[in-house]
Amino acid sequence: MANTINWGQAAVDNTIDYGQGATDNTISWGKSQTLSPSGETNITGSGGTPSFTNTLSTLFDGVDDKTTITQVSRNGVFSFSFWFKFTGSFNTNTESFVWGCHNNNSSYLGMSTASIVRLKLNGALFTIVESGGNNIPQNTWAQFTLVRNASNSVQLYLNGATFGSAIASGNSLTFSSFGRIINNSFGFKGNIDSAALWFSDETSNVATIYNSGLPSDLSALASAPRNWWRMGDGSTFSTINDNIGSLPMTMLNMSATNFVTDVPT
Repeated sequence: MANTINWGQAAVDNTIDYGQGATDNTISWGKSQTLSPSGETNITGSGGTPSFTNTLSTLFDGVDDKTTITQVSRNGVFSFSFWFKFTGSFNTNTESFVWGCHNNNSSYLGMSTASIVRLKLNGALFTIVESGGNNIPQNTWAQFTLVRNASNSVQLYLNGATFGSAIASGNSLTFSSFGRIINNSFGFKGNIDSAALWFSDETSNVATIYNSGLPSDLSALASAPRNWWRMGDGSTFSTINDNIGSLPMTMLNMSATNFVTDVPT
Protein backbone atom coordinates (compact mmCIF):
# COMPACT_ATOMS: atom_id res chain seq x y z
CA MET A 1 0.00 0.00 0.00
CA ALA A 2 1.33 3.46 -0.87
CA ASN A 3 2.30 5.71 2.05
CA THR A 4 0.29 8.91 1.45
CA ILE A 5 1.13 10.83 4.64
CA ASN A 6 4.96 10.46 4.41
CA TRP A 7 5.48 9.37 8.02
CA GLY A 8 8.43 7.02 8.08
CA GLN A 9 8.92 7.54 4.29
CA ALA A 10 12.42 7.39 2.92
CA ALA A 11 14.39 10.61 2.97
CA VAL A 12 14.41 10.77 -0.84
CA ASP A 13 10.73 11.68 -1.28
CA ASN A 14 9.78 12.73 2.25
CA THR A 15 8.04 16.07 1.75
CA ILE A 16 7.31 16.97 5.37
CA ASP A 17 10.94 16.63 6.52
CA TYR A 18 10.30 14.43 9.59
CA GLY A 19 13.47 12.39 9.92
CA GLN A 20 14.75 13.69 6.58
CA GLY A 21 18.45 13.63 5.94
CA ALA A 22 20.66 16.68 6.31
CA THR A 23 20.87 17.18 2.54
CA ASP A 24 17.41 18.68 2.03
CA ASN A 25 16.08 19.10 5.57
CA THR A 26 14.72 22.65 5.62
CA ILE A 27 13.48 22.78 9.20
CA SER A 28 16.64 21.34 10.80
CA TRP A 29 14.87 18.57 12.77
CA GLY A 30 17.22 15.65 12.95
CA LYS A 31 19.94 17.43 10.99
CA SER A 32 23.47 16.48 11.63
CA GLN A 33 25.34 18.66 14.16
CA THR A 34 27.42 20.32 11.46
CA LEU A 35 24.32 22.15 10.20
CA SER A 36 22.20 22.16 13.39
CA PRO A 37 21.64 25.57 15.00
CA SER A 38 21.04 23.89 18.34
CA GLY A 39 24.76 23.77 19.03
CA GLU A 40 26.57 21.57 21.51
CA THR A 41 25.36 20.01 24.72
CA ASN A 42 27.35 21.11 27.76
CA ILE A 43 28.65 17.94 29.38
CA THR A 44 31.38 19.56 31.45
CA GLY A 45 29.13 21.16 34.08
CA SER A 46 30.51 24.63 33.42
CA GLY A 47 27.37 26.11 31.97
CA GLY A 48 26.49 28.29 34.98
CA THR A 49 27.65 29.58 38.35
CA PRO A 50 25.42 28.94 41.39
CA SER A 51 24.05 32.13 42.92
CA PHE A 52 25.20 33.18 46.40
CA THR A 53 23.03 31.94 49.25
CA ASN A 54 23.08 32.83 52.93
CA THR A 55 21.20 30.37 55.12
CA LEU A 56 22.69 30.44 58.64
CA SER A 57 23.62 32.86 61.41
CA THR A 58 25.02 32.36 64.92
CA LEU A 59 22.71 32.88 67.90
CA PHE A 60 24.07 34.32 71.17
CA ASP A 61 22.16 34.01 74.46
CA GLY A 62 23.48 37.20 76.08
CA VAL A 63 24.66 35.18 79.10
CA ASP A 64 27.88 33.31 78.34
CA ASP A 65 27.84 32.52 74.61
CA LYS A 66 30.83 33.88 72.73
CA THR A 67 33.23 33.16 69.90
CA THR A 68 36.97 33.72 70.09
CA ILE A 69 39.85 34.02 67.63
CA THR A 70 43.54 34.77 67.84
CA GLN A 71 43.58 38.48 68.61
CA VAL A 72 43.78 40.81 65.63
CA SER A 73 45.40 44.22 66.08
CA ARG A 74 45.39 46.99 63.51
CA ASN A 75 47.14 50.34 63.87
CA GLY A 76 46.13 51.97 60.60
CA VAL A 77 43.18 52.17 58.24
CA PHE A 78 40.55 49.46 58.66
CA SER A 79 36.94 48.59 57.93
CA PHE A 80 34.89 46.17 60.02
CA SER A 81 31.34 45.13 59.12
CA PHE A 82 28.82 42.67 60.51
CA TRP A 83 25.10 41.93 60.46
CA PHE A 84 23.21 41.69 63.74
CA LYS A 85 19.73 41.11 65.09
CA PHE A 86 19.52 42.47 68.63
CA THR A 87 16.85 40.75 70.74
CA GLY A 88 18.03 41.94 74.14
CA SER A 89 17.33 45.12 76.10
CA PHE A 90 19.28 48.37 76.02
CA ASN A 91 20.93 49.43 79.27
CA THR A 92 21.84 53.08 79.69
CA ASN A 93 24.32 52.30 82.46
CA THR A 94 26.39 49.76 80.56
CA GLU A 95 26.48 48.26 77.09
CA SER A 96 25.45 45.12 75.29
CA PHE A 97 28.86 44.11 73.98
CA VAL A 98 28.70 42.98 70.37
CA TRP A 99 32.43 42.48 69.86
CA GLY A 100 35.65 43.13 71.71
CA CYS A 101 38.54 41.25 73.30
CA HIS A 102 37.71 38.10 75.19
CA ASN A 103 40.64 38.43 77.61
CA ASN A 104 40.55 42.19 78.31
CA ASN A 105 38.42 45.26 77.68
CA SER A 106 40.91 47.30 75.65
CA SER A 107 38.60 47.46 72.63
CA TYR A 108 34.91 46.85 72.12
CA LEU A 109 31.69 48.02 70.52
CA GLY A 110 28.68 48.13 72.82
CA MET A 111 25.15 49.44 72.47
CA SER A 112 23.71 51.53 75.33
CA THR A 113 20.51 52.79 73.69
CA ALA A 114 19.02 52.80 70.22
CA SER A 115 20.96 55.98 69.52
CA ILE A 116 24.12 55.58 71.61
CA VAL A 117 27.08 53.31 70.88
CA ARG A 118 30.18 53.04 73.06
CA LEU A 119 33.32 52.39 71.05
CA LYS A 120 36.62 51.63 72.74
CA LEU A 121 39.86 51.49 70.76
CA ASN A 122 42.98 50.35 72.59
CA GLY A 123 41.86 51.85 75.89
CA ALA A 124 40.33 55.08 74.56
CA LEU A 125 36.55 55.20 75.06
CA PHE A 126 34.26 57.18 72.76
CA THR A 127 30.52 57.79 72.85
CA ILE A 128 28.84 57.92 69.45
CA VAL A 129 25.41 59.58 69.49
CA GLU A 130 22.99 59.36 66.57
CA SER A 131 20.74 62.42 66.38
CA GLY A 132 19.29 62.03 62.90
CA GLY A 133 16.91 59.15 63.56
CA ASN A 134 19.00 56.31 62.09
CA ASN A 135 18.53 54.30 65.28
CA ILE A 136 19.49 50.74 66.16
CA PRO A 137 16.46 48.47 65.76
CA GLN A 138 15.45 45.64 68.06
CA ASN A 139 14.27 42.24 66.83
CA THR A 140 15.14 43.26 63.27
CA TRP A 141 18.22 42.58 61.18
CA ALA A 142 20.62 45.48 60.69
CA GLN A 143 24.24 46.03 59.72
CA PHE A 144 27.13 48.00 61.19
CA THR A 145 30.24 49.04 59.29
CA LEU A 146 33.06 50.80 61.15
CA VAL A 147 35.70 52.60 59.08
CA ARG A 148 38.91 54.44 59.96
CA ASN A 149 40.55 56.37 57.15
CA ALA A 150 44.12 57.57 56.64
CA SER A 151 43.36 60.80 58.57
CA ASN A 152 42.39 58.76 61.68
CA SER A 153 38.75 59.74 61.28
CA VAL A 154 36.53 56.92 62.53
CA GLN A 155 32.96 56.71 61.22
CA LEU A 156 30.26 54.21 62.14
CA TYR A 157 27.57 53.33 59.59
CA LEU A 158 24.22 51.65 60.26
CA ASN A 159 22.48 50.09 57.27
CA GLY A 160 24.68 51.98 54.83
CA ALA A 161 24.07 55.43 56.37
CA THR A 162 26.14 57.34 58.92
CA PHE A 163 25.41 56.68 62.59
CA GLY A 164 26.50 59.68 64.65
CA SER A 165 29.43 61.94 63.84
CA ALA A 166 32.95 60.82 63.04
CA ILE A 167 35.45 60.68 65.88
CA ALA A 168 39.20 61.27 65.72
CA SER A 169 41.32 58.39 66.96
CA GLY A 170 44.67 56.95 66.05
CA ASN A 171 44.26 54.15 68.59
CA SER A 172 44.62 50.57 67.43
CA LEU A 173 41.71 48.27 66.79
CA THR A 174 41.98 45.00 68.69
CA PHE A 175 39.44 42.26 68.23
CA SER A 176 39.16 38.67 69.37
CA SER A 177 35.56 37.94 70.32
CA PHE A 178 31.90 38.24 69.39
CA GLY A 179 29.13 38.16 71.98
CA ARG A 180 31.04 38.97 75.14
CA ILE A 181 34.22 40.52 76.57
CA ILE A 182 36.07 38.87 79.46
CA ASN A 183 33.34 37.81 81.90
CA ASN A 184 31.23 40.93 81.58
CA SER A 185 27.61 40.33 82.49
CA PHE A 186 26.23 42.35 79.58
CA GLY A 187 26.81 40.12 76.61
CA PHE A 188 25.08 40.43 73.26
CA LYS A 189 21.70 38.71 72.92
CA GLY A 190 20.68 37.99 69.36
CA ASN A 191 22.18 36.89 66.05
CA ILE A 192 25.40 37.73 64.23
CA ASP A 193 25.90 37.09 60.52
CA SER A 194 28.50 37.77 57.82
CA ALA A 195 31.28 39.58 59.70
CA ALA A 196 34.24 40.89 57.72
CA LEU A 197 37.47 42.79 58.35
CA TRP A 198 39.49 44.86 55.88
CA PHE A 199 42.87 46.51 56.43
CA SER A 200 41.70 49.23 54.05
CA ASP A 201 39.34 52.20 53.91
CA GLU A 202 36.06 50.91 52.44
CA THR A 203 34.08 54.15 52.81
CA SER A 204 33.28 54.15 49.09
CA ASN A 205 31.95 50.57 49.37
CA VAL A 206 29.75 50.94 52.46
CA ALA A 207 26.54 50.92 50.40
CA THR A 208 27.78 47.98 48.33
CA ILE A 209 28.61 45.97 51.47
CA TYR A 210 25.15 46.72 52.88
CA ASN A 211 23.66 45.63 49.54
CA SER A 212 20.18 47.05 50.20
CA GLY A 213 19.72 44.82 53.22
CA LEU A 214 21.05 41.46 52.04
CA PRO A 215 24.41 39.83 52.81
CA SER A 216 26.35 39.24 49.60
CA ASP A 217 29.44 37.39 48.42
CA LEU A 218 32.13 39.66 49.85
CA SER A 219 34.87 37.59 48.25
CA ALA A 220 33.63 38.80 44.87
CA LEU A 221 34.21 42.49 45.68
CA ALA A 222 37.00 44.29 43.87
CA SER A 223 38.37 44.99 47.35
CA ALA A 224 37.72 41.72 49.16
CA PRO A 225 38.06 41.60 52.95
CA ARG A 226 41.09 40.20 54.73
CA ASN A 227 38.85 37.98 56.85
CA TRP A 228 35.25 36.91 56.35
CA TRP A 229 33.28 34.88 58.87
CA ARG A 230 29.90 33.80 57.45
CA MET A 231 28.81 32.75 60.96
CA GLY A 232 27.35 29.40 59.99
CA ASP A 233 27.37 28.72 56.27
CA GLY A 234 30.27 26.41 55.41
CA SER A 235 31.08 25.78 59.09
CA THR A 236 30.68 22.86 61.47
CA PHE A 237 30.33 23.22 65.25
CA SER A 238 32.47 24.19 67.15
CA THR A 239 34.44 26.17 64.56
CA ILE A 240 33.30 29.13 62.46
CA ASN A 241 35.47 29.19 59.38
CA ASP A 242 37.26 32.22 58.01
CA ASN A 243 36.14 32.03 54.39
CA ILE A 244 39.00 34.16 53.08
CA GLY A 245 41.79 34.33 55.66
CA SER A 246 43.14 31.91 58.24
CA LEU A 247 41.50 33.02 61.52
CA PRO A 248 38.73 30.55 62.41
CA MET A 249 36.52 31.32 65.39
CA THR A 250 35.99 28.92 68.28
CA MET A 251 32.49 28.72 69.76
CA LEU A 252 32.47 28.67 73.58
CA ASN A 253 29.57 27.69 75.86
CA MET A 254 27.59 26.92 72.72
CA SER A 255 26.37 23.93 70.71
CA ALA A 256 25.46 23.07 67.13
CA THR A 257 21.99 24.47 67.81
CA ASN A 258 23.52 27.96 67.91
CA PHE A 259 23.66 27.77 64.12
CA VAL A 260 20.16 28.91 63.17
CA THR A 261 18.30 29.66 59.94
CA ASP A 262 17.32 33.19 61.01
CA VAL A 263 19.12 35.42 58.46
CA PRO A 264 18.64 38.85 56.85
CA THR A 265 16.06 38.67 54.06
